[in-house]
Amino acid sequence: MKKILIITGEFPPYRSANTNCLLHVIEALQASGYDVSVLSFAYGKDIPIREDRDGYSIYRVYASNDRFDKLYRVTRDKSAPIAFLGKWIAMIAFKCIWVIRIRKSVCLYRRTLRREEFPYILSVLYPQDGHFIAERLADKHTKWVMYNLDPYISQGSHGLTLRYKKFIENHWRKKVSGIINLHGVRLEHEQIGYDPYRGLPTLDTHLPNLAIPSELPARTQKQDGEKILLRFTGSFHPYIRRPETLLQILEKLDSDQFTAEFYGGACDYLKNNFSSLPACVRLMGSVDEKACRTLTGTADILINVGNLTTDQFPSKVFEYIATGKPILNVYSEPNDPVLPYMQRYPCALNVRSADEIDGETLLRLYRNAASVTAEQLREIYRDNLRETVTKTMIDFIESL
Repeated sequence: MKKILIITGEFPPYRSANTNCLLHVIEALQASGYDVSVLSFAYGKDIPIREDRDGYSIYRVYASNDRFDKLYRVTRDKSAPIAFLGKWIAMIAFKCIWVIRIRKSVCLYRRTLRREEFPYILSVLYPQDGHFIAERLADKHTKWVMYNLDPYISQGSHGLTLRYKKFIENHWRKKVSGIINLHGVRLEHEQIGYDPYRGLPTLDTHLPNLAIPSELPARTQKQDGEKILLRFTGSFHPYIRRPETLLQILEKLDSDQFTAEFYGGACDYLKNNFSSLPACVRLMGSVDEKACRTLTGTADILINVGNLTTDQFPSKVFEYIATGKPILNVYSEPNDPVLPYMQRYPCALNVRSADEIDGETLLRLYRNAASVTAEQLREIYRDNLRETVTKTMIDFIESL
């Protein structure tokens, strides 16, 4: 059985789009005969440092993510009321904690895992800890593959800027065997005119999150007088995803015909930033991941709000597509990476302005979505299906 070590700064019980993606990759690796181990961090003393789950082993190093994030925010926030010297002190403390995290992970590997002899190492970005740890562990007998889940080279907020070009050239390139990029990474390399991995074997791929069932759930049309239920699950952020256009749309809807429910971090954002909300809006609070999926499956119309940045792809878009339900996609950037997927989706309404939509438009969207089939969706998104993406990744790793 082939052994592979996955090194990542984020892993369950910490949840994010990236951790969900990794779980799908691990499942596919196991199905292909790999013995998988994971090296990650434990953000809290209640998280075990050693765990076996679903047929793979997890090794963790304790790390204070709250302290890490607070220091990092101080160093990046230009408006923070702190002296220049104070920011330098915070930056030094931040880097010291970060280096300690890396070294503790390397020591754990050498002390506990070195007898395992992993011929493959898959390191994950974002965050970038996985790459830095892997660089210290990879040797001439190891196939080290970088899995870049997020564009980052020119994004100062992601902690890895163009200052690191020389580091990448002088260290990572000497040891890495291959690169797996999401498409957004390649687009960013084109925008900044620099590809740090040029000349290395590279696979451009998609998130392995789209799993369309063999049959879509049966849908029943609303009777006269029943309200159409719109749902949004997720969060808003002033620099990533804003709700103003969506709220303008909802303001135009008749609250006797429509109800719009919000779940997750969006509720706090709307409470704290808007003195009044449209009459049809209901703030429902936070729910766990399982409940969130149930809510997605029972909505009449799903709401997606596009990002203000063009270098991130919300993984929940694929979860929405897999339901076959109508989607109201409100976007702000013409080169939003989600837009091409929504334009192919047979029951999506893509709007950039509140002037493009009214209640009757939404009613037509809801009524026309009943004819969509699972076969139709699988054909449209055949290159994005989980089994297609993971097979391509595994074939690439084994070809190195």
